[in-house]
Amino acid sequence: MAGMATTGLLATYLNDHLAGATFGVDLAHRIARDMEGTPGGLPMAQLAEEIEADRAQLEELIDALDFDQGTVKRVVAWVAEKASRLRLNRLATGSEGLSLLLSMEALSGGIEAKRCLWQALQEVSGAEPAVARLDPDILVMRAEAQRDLLETYRRAVVLAATRRGPTALILRR
Repeated sequence: MAGMATTGLLATYLNDHLAGATFGVDLAHRIARDMEGTPGGLPMAQLAEEIEADRAQLEELIDALDFDQGTVKRVVAWVAEKASRLRLNRLATGSEGLSLLLSMEALSGGIEAKRCLWQALQEVSGAEPAVARLDPDILVMRAEAQRDLLETYRRAVVLAATRRGPTALILRR
């Protein structure tokens, strides 16, 4: 890396994304559980596993760069995810469909942030072998595919939540 200040900034940036990834993994698994037994259940479970694998790759990169993982930030992300359950649960929104929709939109934002991370790492991959080994080009494409998959089911949930289409079955178990 170019210097101590640059290294510190990259460590902070990666740890911020690791905190977000911790939140995203928990949220993705919760969405998959909520959709279990529906047409979207298996794709959402697979998406959750991919998101978990992406977080593991980010942890490996942080380790390869010999940065400390931000324990405090990960704890904060874990607490934030647990708190979001209070906000996004059926009791708070009055609707299972609306709760699921809000969760999916939060996850979509996280996937977009992850795509931006991988794009940023594309920029430095030539100067940093540990980043190049990560293959950020593939990770950008995977994040785009994840976002597209989630969007397909998010749209179905919108229709189901508002009962404006035949996709109301997506919420039935």
